[in-house]
Amino acid sequence: MRTADRGLIEFKSEKEKIMAIVEDSALSEFTEDRPHLVVLLHAYYMKAESLLSVQDVVKRAMPDADFLVPELSVGLSSTADPNEIATGVLEMIHAQWTKRKTGLCYQRIVLVGHSLGALIARKVYVVACGEDPRAPFEQEVHRPPSCDEWAGLVDRIVLLAGMNRGWRISHHLKLRRAILWYVGTAVGTWFEFFFRRKLLIFQIRRGAVFITNLRIQWLRMRQRAKHSKIGKALTIQLLGSIDDMVSSRDNIDLVSGGDFIYLDIPYSNHPDVIKMKEANRATPDDPQTIGEQRSEIFAEALTACEEALEAIGVIP
Repeated sequence: MRTADRGLIEFKSEKEKIMAIVEDSALSEFTEDRPHLVVLLHAYYMKAESLLSVQDVVKRAMPDADFLVPELSVGLSSTADPNEIATGVLEMIHAQWTKRKTGLCYQRIVLVGHSLGALIARKVYVVACGEDPRAPFEQEVHRPPSCDEWAGLVDRIVLLAGMNRGWRISHHLKLRRAILWYVGTAVGTWFEFFFRRKLLIFQIRRGAVFITNLRIQWLRMRQRAKHSKIGKALTIQLLGSIDDMVSSRDNIDLVSGGDFIYLDIPYSNHPDVIKMKEANRATPDDPQTIGEQRSEIFAEALTACEEALEAIGVIP
């Protein structure tokens, strides 16, 4: 077999492997005349449908947006590499961009991620903006050539309870949850020992290679952006005020996320920040439901200008 043919087969096999862990969801919507693309990425151990109420808010705030909502392979026993997941998302954006190049091209792209999805969103953006020799990409990362055409259109990234420094077991957790996490960690360690495969959840643990590399790559991207047209996307992080799953020290990264705008989501823990239709009220005489308050803040994160967001932002 010729070398060129063998290389083509290897590429196709690698692409099939990547796309097997990222699939289109029924939540995705595409039309020919919408100028904006919004990519929604769900959390660990959740499905694309968990973002339905988030998508509804985006539809009201950005009625002229297309949606890309992939189903990520992030189940409880997933051993997918987060770098391959990010590459899969890039391939999907590449495919959609290629379709639109023959007609009305997108004018703006927004990335939205919840928890683990926030890490993937940031990785997608870092890879789209290109490799820095001082912080090279992992060998699992494959950058589609079309990234040069659309990376500069990503002007906003919204992180919903993003675990920017990974997760860890700490005193911040409630006792019952901490016990469950200790048990889960023991079971996961046993799984890795016997099956010789690393679970996804351990690849996003605080101090893991993926987390460390992403932080360095993000910093280098921001430094390079001072002399470039890409890498400057406004990044807004929404923090659950009562998050008892991931501590504030892990949600907030004041090193690589020093230029983020942080917004507080009242009455919300880690999984609740995406529940935009919650009908409960904080107090009986509160004019808005908790879901309406979340929706309002999220809509501002999507559409308000940087100055307006800084005025209502919180200082960690």
